[in-house]
Amino acid sequence: MNLIRLSLAAAGLALLAGCASLPSAGDCPRLPGGGYYCLQSSSGMTKFDALQAVDIEFDGKRETFIVSLEVDGGGMRFAGLTPFGQKLLAANYDNRDVRVESLAPLSDRLDPKLVAALLQLALWPAERVRVGLAAELEFKDDGHRRVIVQHGAALLRIDYEGETAPYRHIAIDAPAARLHLDIKTMPGEDGERNIR
Repeated sequence: MNLIRLSLAAAGLALLAGCASLPSAGDCPRLPGGGYYCLQSSSGMTKFDALQAVDIEFDGKRETFIVSLEVDGGGMRFAGLTPFGQKLLAANYDNRDVRVESLAPLSDRLDPKLVAALLQLALWPAERVRVGLAAELEFKDDGHRRVIVQHGAALLRIDYEGETAPYRHIAIDAPAARLHLDIKTMPGEDGERNIR
């Protein structure tokens, strides 16, 4: 089993702590600022793994995390860890539901489905992201920036460098949540992307 250490999930932990009051309906977690995203199947996705370091700025505080993620046709598995290896969150999305495998004491404040949604919004192909977004949300993707807009205001801005997921660098801004994620892919044995 290949693991992608993607700090985006851990970065999502900070966001989730600030979004505890936003309920999720089924597999359609609410996004910070409004609207929702329904998780999409990984069927047909290229299998890949990577290692990423994520710097999070949330409500004036800064943290660094490591996240592991595995994507294949059966779903996605992800874990968020501290730089010292303490596991904060481990979850599995089997293309039907998100199941938490282990969790730090933050469990009462976290929505693992929102972590999965943030991963998909940043990494899934644009056409799949569009299908999952609520009708009132507008989605723009120019190949290097994704923006999710509601009533003329940007809910999420995702900038990325690199040709394919998991990308060399991803920056995510969620203004309503006062959240900024800076994600850098660490080179694997065969470069920035490990494809199976």
